Amino acid sequence: MTALRPLGGVLESIHQSLADSARRPDEVTVEFGVTLGTDLSLGVFTGKGEANFTVSATWNLGPTSP
Repeated sequence: MTALRPLGGVLESIHQSLADSARRPDEVTVEFGVTLGTDLSLGVFTGKGEANFTVSATWNLGPTSP
């Protein structure tokens, strides 16, 4: 679906920023929601959409040395 194509760039940016970090997380979860809709008002057709992201990262830190 072409409406979801911009998500690829956003997900790539998230991946790149985590991959470039000095200490990469052991686990990353990306949740996203998309709402797409259309509206016909006064004879004018418009499209609208919303997207939201939640990014969680987990680091499994081993025991620290004294």
